[in-house]
Amino acid sequence: MHWPSIDAGEMYNVDWNHNDAGSHAMNGSVYDKHAALERAGGDVDRARRFLDLLLASFPQAEHSLSEALDRNDLNDLQENAHRLAGAASYCGAVALRAAARRLETRTREGAPEHYAALTRDLIDQIARFRTAASGAVAEDP
Repeated sequence: MHWPSIDAGEMYNVDWNHNDAGSHAMNGSVYDKHAALERAGGDVDRARRFLDLLLASFPQAEHSLSEALDRNDLNDLQENAHRLAGAASYCGAVALRAAARRLETRTREGAPEHYAALTRDLIDQIARFRTAASGAVAEDP
């Protein structure tokens, strides 16, 4: 996958260093901006860039997951889930990572009765994260 060149700069008005208990895990366990900052080595610009890249990858990821499910291509489902789990771990996308790991694990185990539901759940988690990240970006710290 080709990652787009994105200028993270001041694109987002997020206080990544804000540290009260209520902001630690945004929207329950959907988005943890402090975990994202930690994974970026404390570098706010790097954390913003990781988030930009993850958000930019969603349309292709959703399409690839749907296509792989339609073709019943377990290798492709597993690869896409693995890729999303890794990217999500760098962005504090807690629920998204968990959903991707569930799909990845089930495809490895060969549990075809779960593929469709797990793929739909992963696509739903992409939407939830997109909303949570947008809400966090728009917040006025």
